[in-house]
Amino acid sequence: MVGFAMPDTGLRLIDNSVAGAAIAQENNMFFLAGGTATGTTQATALVLSSQWTIAEFTTVTSTAAGCQLPISFPGDRVYICNNGTSTLTVYTNVNETVASPKINATAGTTGVTQASGNNAMYVCMTSGQWYRISGT
Repeated sequence: MVGFAMPDTGLRLIDNSVAGAAIAQENNMFFLAGGTATGTTQATALVLSSQWTIAEFTTVTSTAAGCQLPISFPGDRVYICNNGTSTLTVYTNVNETVASPKINATAGTTGVTQASGNNAMYVCMTSGQWYRISGT
């Protein structure tokens, strides 16, 4: 009798450790708690580490004070909580590898403002392009 090979059905789970690692990575959330917004321009704003998935700012002393998002990588998400007394300015990273990075349609060097008491999620869809999904 001639044996038949099973058709290749694509990617499949080889062992449970692969699934466990993927789930653990998705659930790893690193916090910047009680952060202080700095500077008055993109170049002097606090740089958020690519490890921080949630950043809470409790000290935002002037409207120009801000932060830089991590260097954009498709699929990245950053949640920013502005618990300071002033509006926070959120910029793209000064070390972006693409020309003219943006947040929504706004130039990254200009940045977008996030009002005091508001939370927002920033999502990178393509390199150099962040979108603010919620919050003002």
